[in-house]
Amino acid sequence: MSDTKSLSSPKKSTPLSIRLTAEERAWMQRQSNGGSLSAFARERIFGRKSFNNSAGSRSIHPDKVAMAQALALLGKSRMSESFNALAESARIGALPVHEETEKAINEACKQVAYIKSLLMAALGIKEH
Repeated sequence: MSDTKSLSSPKKSTPLSIRLTAEERAWMQRQSNGGSLSAFARERIFGRKSFNNSAGSRSIHPDKVAMAQALALLGKSRMSESFNALAESARIGALPVHEETEKAINEACKQVAYIKSLLMAALGIKEH
């Protein structure tokens, strides 16, 4: 009777640990859509609808990981600084370019800044 009681009263929980292969864990992460693996397993085992993919879950969605990596690479590349240096050199006449080339450099700077702002917004990071 105590086993049945513990299943119906989730107030006090105890951990359960299982070993998974890398493939099994990857499958569970895909199936859980970035949500908690524990909640996903609980739903699959007990049929409860306790699983949710809320913002409060501890797992990070793979898309957010990819966006964070892209943002890090963008920052590490120093592309924005390089474009700004080219644009400034062109503006003061130190880099002989045509007006069309200067416009292209300025547009590239704007596009890099826009990509950065999109990635930061998607990750919930406020720009300063």
